[in-house]
Amino acid sequence: MRMDMSSRNQYLKVLQIKYYRSGKKEKSNILDEYCENTGQSSVNNVVRYLLFKIWYINYIR
Repeated sequence: MRMDMSSRNQYLKVLQIKYYRSGKKEKSNILDEYCENTGQSSVNNVVRYLLFKIWYINYIR
């Protein structure tokens, strides 16, 4: 099941806090969880998406 963009962004905001505070192994688990829950297929794509959203939220808004 794929989430729509607004749901994905809300979920991303929740995971960002967990991601920043976690260690390397936990970060991997968070990315796997994100892929599974949002329907994203590749961890590489998810990492790029997360980094872009973090950059966008922090510097553009």
